[in-house]
Amino acid sequence: MRARSPILLTALVVADCLAWRWSVGAQSDLAAIFAGLALPALAVILAWSLTRGALGAARRASRSARQRLSASPFPPAHLPAVSPPGPGPEPAGPGNDGPPTERPGRIAA
Repeated sequence: MRARSPILLTALVVADCLAWRWSVGAQSDLAAIFAGLALPALAVILAWSLTRGALGAARRASRSARQRLSASPFPPAHLPAVSPPGPGPEPAGPGNDGPPTERPGRIAA
């Protein structure tokens, strides 16, 4: 959508509104009828044009944000971070009966 379209439509709506007000004040019935009938149609077209422009801008912003996110070297926040494999718990053996009852840094219950 071109940026000139809403500007042109806005100018037409304003000009038609001014023509309608002038024709009503000047007692020109025929001009008042034409301007009055054209005004609602032009207003609806202007509203439709502005809505399409706003939705297009939102769509472009969403698309660019999605492309930036997919090109990011960091994973998205909603996905869990994967830690590299490290040493696990000590296996139970002859000298190790299992996990200790108290862990360092934690309060025993």
